[in-house]
Amino acid sequence: MIKSIFTCLAFLFFYSCRSTDHDKKSAAPNIKVAPHAPLSLRIFAVDSVYNPYFPDTGLVFKSDKDLSIYFFQTNKVFDSFRTKRLLDHNNSNSIKLADITAGHYYADRMDYLFFKHFKGAPKNNTSMGMLSFFSPLSELVPLKERFELFDSFPEEVRNNEVGKKTLQILQEYSFDRNIGLNMLKFKKLGLKDTAGHINMIEDLFASEHDYYIVIFGASWCGPCRLEEFQMRHWIKAIDTSKVKLIGLSVDTKEEKWRKYVQEEKNPWNSYLLEGGWHNTLVKELGVESIPRNFLISSNREIIMEHTDIRRILKKLPFLNVE
Repeated sequence: MIKSIFTCLAFLFFYSCRSTDHDKKSAAPNIKVAPHAPLSLRIFAVDSVYNPYFPDTGLVFKSDKDLSIYFFQTNKVFDSFRTKRLLDHNNSNSIKLADITAGHYYADRMDYLFFKHFKGAPKNNTSMGMLSFFSPLSELVPLKERFELFDSFPEEVRNNEVGKKTLQILQEYSFDRNIGLNMLKFKKLGLKDTAGHINMIEDLFASEHDYYIVIFGASWCGPCRLEEFQMRHWIKAIDTSKVKLIGLSVDTKEEKWRKYVQEEKNPWNSYLLEGGWHNTLVKELGVESIPRNFLISSNREIIMEHTDIRRILKKLPFLNVE
């Protein structure tokens, strides 16, 4: 049954691809809106049509088995509804966007059920390991509560290999280690574009923008591709004279990366981090999972970091994010 529970949690942890998961300088269109137009994005709102299929967070389970059964049954019904809705609407982009948002909300509610259940579990290596599975995107399982639960474990569990790894992951989810770091520290670090040219980081930040958003991803990373799909639509409502997007990939297969960039036609420039996870920038910033997004000021200083691009967009003062 423990194996089944881990399977459930691993399924929920679809939000990011960790470093252990996988071993162009064309002009990006400057999409603008009129100065008087309201800059508004509805990127957190969930379509009410999904409501009957979301997990009931008020439930209490007597055993791990009951929780596991509920997880698989609920997920099956939810997935069936999502598939049918996409097919009924010919996979339209608007329905895909709504589906992605609903998927995040579903997983967050299921995360909450698991967290609530395991708060009362024995404080051993198994429950400590499960604590590290909860997503950094979760709104219903605050990081503060996870640290509090971690601190309630016996000292020998907190200090063993499982405990140390869990603490490392929780600290990574704080997303505060790079705040204030100036990206020009890496100004002479070279990045390869799809034409094979090397571009210095200082050149990427040479333009005058109020903000820069740097997106770490990879062609093989499912969650990264979903975020890019969202951004291709959301960027239409963003004044790109104020914010510049930069895509960075940890791909190790250059041809595959180049083909992906050319096929997707993202309206921002993309660059390859040679060496993948071993690239200097990746190591220095402590990026161990993707997607990873950085909001950078006009002074080239990191002011926010998160796995959820929506949190980054919400930080932009000229956007009304709902």
